[in-house]
Amino acid sequence: MKKLFIFIFLIFIGSNISFAKNLPTLKCIIENPDRSKTMQVYDLQEIEKNDPTNNLKSNEFQSFSKKDGEWISLNIFDDVYRIRYSWITNGLEAAHHITINRKTGVFESFILQKHSVHISFEDSIKLISDAPRYNGICERKVNKKL
Repeated sequence: MKKLFIFIFLIFIGSNISFAKNLPTLKCIIENPDRSKTMQVYDLQEIEKNDPTNNLKSNEFQSFSKKDGEWISLNIFDDVYRIRYSWITNGLEAAHHITINRKTGVFESFILQKHSVHISFEDSIKLISDAPRYNGICERKVNKKL
């Protein structure tokens, strides 16, 4: 029984590792509020590898997310990727939130104005609703191995 448990555990660990190794690089065409278009590449594997919020417990994340510094995080859900860029200086945060639908490639983003890291929930909802929105479409970028 112990060997079976170890075998199942190793399969589980191996499947998580292989999943992490297979994150795509996405090329996104984003429509700006002025109707111009911007191309942006997101290497999800690289973002995940360097994500300082990985393995943080909820209380650790709450503390970390209020410290001065710059960081990028990736959350992977069944239906979407969520990327968060955060820049914090002297307790003021500017942030950029991106959601990419994993099935359709639909890109949605908003950029928050600088705000206190101690903002209330009600004020954060207003800040998000007033933030400029960006939409686009992403596709898997193929490495041509040049």
